[in-house]
Amino acid sequence: MTTPNTTSFRLILLPFLAGLVGGLCGVIVAQSGVAHAAQKYLTNLVVYSPDGKKGVQTFVQDGQPGIFFYGENGQPRLQMGTYSAASERGQPLLGMSDHTGKLRVLLRLAGPYSSPVLIMKDITGRDSLIMGMDPANGTSPFLTVIDATGRKQRVFGNY
Repeated sequence: MTTPNTTSFRLILLPFLAGLVGGLCGVIVAQSGVAHAAQKYLTNLVVYSPDGKKGVQTFVQDGQPGIFFYGENGQPRLQMGTYSAASERGQPLLGMSDHTGKLRVLLRLAGPYSSPVLIMKDITGRDSLIMGMDPANGTSPFLTVIDATGRKQRVFGNY
């Protein structure tokens, strides 16, 4: 037989214990690798159009972010991000590609002074015209032309 005091005690103790067990379970799940991966490590997200064509892709590669925009034919047309290579790590870039997806124009910052550099590529993807501010000093402009044989001609400045 239970007395009114025993019933009141159970009404208080049972919810308390349930809350305690639930809280402990929540902490265990929140600290699991799966929960952390879902919260912190979404490294690639692709957005498709209603007709199933890839439209935008965002990603993180080696800790550096990037985003690609795709044309109607599924080829990349515009890219933005930061470099992940050790010598260029964190330097921003903006690239534009032709209708086949080949990179044709690259605007970036380079060197220790984050100097602006514009690189134009020919139809084969080789650098053809490079202009900007000298990455070594950040103050002197340059213009460099590269012909079809790969010969580099400095018009003025240093690159």
